[in-house]
Amino acid sequence: MLAVFVVLGCVSFLAQGLCCRPKEYSTRAEQCCPMCSEGTIVQRDCTSHSGTRCSRCKNGTFMNHPNGLDKCFTCTSCDSGHGLFVLHVCSETTDAVCEVIDGYFCKHLDVTGCSVAQKHTQCVPGQRIKEPGAQEPRQR
Repeated sequence: MLAVFVVLGCVSFLAQGLCCRPKEYSTRAEQCCPMCSEGTIVQRDCTSHSGTRCSRCKNGTFMNHPNGLDKCFTCTSCDSGHGLFVLHVCSETTDAVCEVIDGYFCKHLDVTGCSVAQKHTQCVPGQRIKEPGAQEPRQR
């Protein structure tokens, strides 16, 4: 059943373009080339005489999956001005992971983690702490 689905999927895809195997990508010239590995991107597509030429991601960029792309992703910036610090440094194969600075809480949480934190408010004279602040938003 799966083979029928794959063949039918490929046939319907052929009407729009080239159907490449897993770990291959389709070039603008409608040729299937081997993907570049994590941490690298396509420098030059394959030819009938040579394989795909890949180049490493430069500092400040990463690629976390096999690909046929010509640009690495930009690393996340953990801005201390936004209440964040670097928990895990960006590498060629992984994005940076930001953590919230003590005394702050995460104000904007997305799929990559916290992107903006906000400083906890200070009590003014005559006020008291009802509930201590936390770095992560509390469920209500």
